[in-house]
Amino acid sequence: MRSFGVLFVLFSLTAFAQDTNRVSNLKCKGGWVTSGTSKLEVISYCGQPKYTDVTSGDNMVKSEDLLYTIKRKDYIISFSNGKVVHMGTIK
Repeated sequence: MRSFGVLFVLFSLTAFAQDTNRVSNLKCKGGWVTSGTSKLEVISYCGQPKYTDVTSGDNMVKSEDLLYTIKRKDYIISFSNGKVVHMGTIK
């Protein structure tokens, strides 16, 4: 049953990313995440994500979403070419 829940979340990240309350910045233990922050910096500031989903592309041009739980809220951080392009809380 647990694996079904994980698969559901992974396949749903893309839909959730478009159905979020947008936030302009996000405070993690290591620092602030804003638009344009690199994926490496986000992982450095916030730790490993709860889930990761590559939504399109290859290793050169990739879009992906990372799911974090910070202070009991779920946040999706969307990347394009390794940089933050969208952040939001799940509605």
